[in-house]
Amino acid sequence: MHRHILSAVLTLLLVVTLVPAAAASPEQTTVPLAFTGPDFTHDLVIFVNTSREAYCDDVQLEFERVVAEWLDGGMEGPFPGDDFPPAVGFVALPVQFVDTAQGVIATTRGNVEGLHMELWVLDDPEDQVGVGACLDTDDADQLFATGTSTFNGYVTDLYGAVFEGEAQRPRFVDHTHGGGVVTTPDGDRYDYSWFYHQHAPCEDGPGPRCEVAKHQLRRLR
Repeated sequence: MHRHILSAVLTLLLVVTLVPAAAASPEQTTVPLAFTGPDFTHDLVIFVNTSREAYCDDVQLEFERVVAEWLDGGMEGPFPGDDFPPAVGFVALPVQFVDTAQGVIATTRGNVEGLHMELWVLDDPEDQVGVGACLDTDDADQLFATGTSTFNGYVTDLYGAVFEGEAQRPRFVDHTHGGGVVTTPDGDRYDYSWFYHQHAPCEDGPGPRCEVAKHQLRRLR
């Protein structure tokens, strides 16, 4: 399983696990989603609608350690995420759930604006665990910048497709993007944007790419 799927998509998993049961028609609700993801282009980690201090509590750290052990053990048994409560974001985001015969579709309704965003320096490669934002920033322990971000997300049948192998859809699609202006502790300002798109199952050969990740960091005058 690829690092991006574990680091960026595990947080979106809670959108699916919080879906109302047997929704016969589109249901509007709010979900306190906290989003994190790696930016290997600029050696950063993104925290959206949360802070590293709030997100990386003892429960989240233990969750990432357990996932790392599960991967090292050959992914035997069920994914251990059900034993941990999902991380909670600062703001409850509007989400639409559609329960179809081919699985649940969850979508944030348009661009949600003004969400807290932090960029933290990614650990050196030899110190990266590759399962979450906390263990991959704890050695560097360096804030790069803070600001606000937009957020847009779309996910289909994520849990069944990736972790249970029982998805009703041929593949899951996960798509998130956002961005905004951030300021470093020294006062430098940057325009920052991020984009993740994943398919699963997939192969490295011809066909839908397993994942696409794009990040732009532009210094403002």
